[in-house]
Amino acid sequence: MLEDITQQKRIKEQLQHAQKMDVIGRLAGGIAHDYNNMLTGIICSAEVMKNRMAESDRNMKLVNTILNAATRSAELTRELLSFSHKSKRKDQPVDINTTIVAVLELLERTIDKNIILSTCLDTQNPIVLGDSTLLQSALLNLGVNARDAMPDGGILSYATSTITLNAADCKTHQVLLEPGDYLQISVSDTGTGIPKKIINTIFEPFFTTKEQGKGTGLGLSAVYGTVRDHKGSINVYSEPGQGSVFKVFLPLSSATSDLSIQKSGIIKRSGVILLVDDEEILRFTGRDLLEELGYTVFLAADGEQGLEFYTQNSGSVDLVILDMIMPNVNGKKAFLRLKEFDPMVRVLFCSGFHTEGTDQDLIKMGACGFIHKPFNMLDLSRSVAAAIGI
Repeated sequence: MLEDITQQKRIKEQLQHAQKMDVIGRLAGGIAHDYNNMLTGIICSAEVMKNRMAESDRNMKLVNTILNAATRSAELTRELLSFSHKSKRKDQPVDINTTIVAVLELLERTIDKNIILSTCLDTQNPIVLGDSTLLQSALLNLGVNARDAMPDGGILSYATSTITLNAADCKTHQVLLEPGDYLQISVSDTGTGIPKKIINTIFEPFFTTKEQGKGTGLGLSAVYGTVRDHKGSINVYSEPGQGSVFKVFLPLSSATSDLSIQKSGIIKRSGVILLVDDEEILRFTGRDLLEELGYTVFLAADGEQGLEFYTQNSGSVDLVILDMIMPNVNGKKAFLRLKEFDPMVRVLFCSGFHTEGTDQDLIKMGACGFIHKPFNMLDLSRSVAAAIGI
């Protein structure tokens, strides 16, 4: 008697992989709050310094270095959280062909001249619903890995096409998909290839074949997490010495990408803001940043102090910025008590880590918005201007 247990083994492997990702995700969530708090302090301090300096100042290059390093650190945290499904995603229609063109522009500045970049973007309307930043980062990571696999040069190619997957096709993927129309993104190289003994572990966090100091082991893990978070799948085909092909499958969207919408610059306004945060560095750097934007700022070290100040000065406060995670009275509890005292209070929440859907839940309760740490002057100016409504 013979019994085919291929499907059972595949499901067991998927479960084991998901459990490993969940463990790392819990670890990432545990450090994300404190780490993002510190990054916010660094970014805000550097931006205030930059705003007060002339372009010709000899220290401007150092300030820009601080900002670039802190921003990259924030991206690493986001990558760590993305594969664990714990990062906040901003869904919008994304044109993948346009995203690939942007990725190629970045790669052109960093790859060796012996590597030839090529594209075959056949899909006429390659729109998927998702976070454009995460998707661009994922495609860039695949390109960087391909570059590293071709030390002597070669061809790095991006291609897009549409494909319809039926129920049988979906079962062949490591992550189970729903039947339907998908955008297939192929990233191929003519490099050294991937040995068969490690091909099943390349998406695991902190796994890397690069020399110490040359890789974090988070690149492909972040790619996997981003693809999974967008309800897609990723497969790899490779032969040692023959190169590799990574194929990403993302559900196609019927929406259209509005590329004509241009982001506005920093918004400067006026008004009185009460900033409530238990981290001293964030209170002082946040105050300086808000004052650079034109606001008058008062500080409170925790929810209890914030409540006391607001009850005594509610008529003069235009907006309360509340940290989510604080000792004793956290942001949510403080918000509910503020609403009891003044149903018209305007509150903007901020946090270095929160679970999916938290921001929408708070907005339904009456909050004016949510800003994720680490933020910069541009992000803060837009969020505050939208929340304060003046």
